[in-house]
Amino acid sequence: MAAGARHRYRVWFEKSGPLPFISHHDLMRLFQRAVRRAGIPISFSQGFNPRPKISFLAPLPVYHEGLREILVIHLEEPLPTSQLRAELSSQLPQGLRIVQIETVPPGRKTRVSSILYSVYLPLPPDFDPSAIPLQTLVVRRNRKDGTEQTLRVGDYLRDISFQPDSIRIKLDVTDGRTIRPEEFLRALGLFPVDASQHPRIVRDAVEVES
Repeated sequence: MAAGARHRYRVWFEKSGPLPFISHHDLMRLFQRAVRRAGIPISFSQGFNPRPKISFLAPLPVYHEGLREILVIHLEEPLPTSQLRAELSSQLPQGLRIVQIETVPPGRKTRVSSILYSVYLPLPPDFDPSAIPLQTLVVRRNRKDGTEQTLRVGDYLRDISFQPDSIRIKLDVTDGRTIRPEEFLRALGLFPVDASQHPRIVRDAVEVES
């Protein structure tokens, strides 16, 4: 088999409980440790500092729960998906649960197409969704070079629904770029100033194309 053409698997998992408060890097370390302890034949990158070939297609930010997250794992040897799921699950802490594992055919790339969120926060009594110019609303973010980037919400918003205590948002991912729910809430004037009142944000699904 050619170098790099290993056995790939998509691993769908749930992150909940106390784990939304850990960083993406800590989550990566948890999966790397679980793979090592389970004795799973993981592939490693080339070079002076080889690393386990595990990649998250859409890293989950701090404060976010994830009900159907996805990572791709490369193995040196093929394993039945049921065996891989059982061995990996046995080494994961409470709050991480494997939902599904599937093989990735050789040469097939996986791309995130959209992300579905539920944001739980009470809406102001006078909040009127029909008065929001969603197609012209913009979010602004600061680049590392100090300049400001402006993104139009309408370019990424696939669907939205409002309830008295929550907002459900489906956002497209275009060329690897999307907007974050916190940015969207700030544009609506709904994001709390006090960080201790950070709303509960749940990523219900990461949808992919391959």
